[in-house]
Amino acid sequence: MQAHSFFLGGMPMLYYGDELGYTNDYSYQNDPGKSYDNRWMHRPIIDWKKNAKTTKANTIEGKIFAGTKKLIQVRKQLPVFSDQKNLTWLAPHNIHVAGFVRSYGNQKVYCIFNFGSQTAFLTWYAFKEQGKSPDELLDHWTGEKFTIGPDNEYLIIPPYGFYILEVLPD
Repeated sequence: MQAHSFFLGGMPMLYYGDELGYTNDYSYQNDPGKSYDNRWMHRPIIDWKKNAKTTKANTIEGKIFAGTKKLIQVRKQLPVFSDQKNLTWLAPHNIHVAGFVRSYGNQKVYCIFNFGSQTAFLTWYAFKEQGKSPDELLDHWTGEKFTIGPDNEYLIIPPYGFYILEVLPD
């Protein structure tokens, strides 16, 4: 969800704690001064010990924090993600997959997201529907390169996975 909001356009929303994996705090319901307003659920008391875990790569907090920094880095390095009203939705023909393409000048990036708990498959035809079929794509999240296959082959998207696929020049 966080990656989707980063690349969709506009300003991504990060509320404190999102960058290191805070969960909803329901203790507000026990406070008469706050219980009427569920926005307090997203305003947890800061746990400084939890925050300190962001420096350790093997912790959940460290992984989420590093991932958030990487999302910011990818967005900053690609001009296609500036808000230019340059988004076209894809038709993935899969209820668990959302996708769109962002274009700017000669740059084209496909953003593909699997919101399901099962592996999803996206036909390569979805990329060809957007005009000239690209030959090769670079995923800015993993660094992996993909070659567009025949229409009966698929891009395999892991559960809750995503790709930020830039069309590589011929």
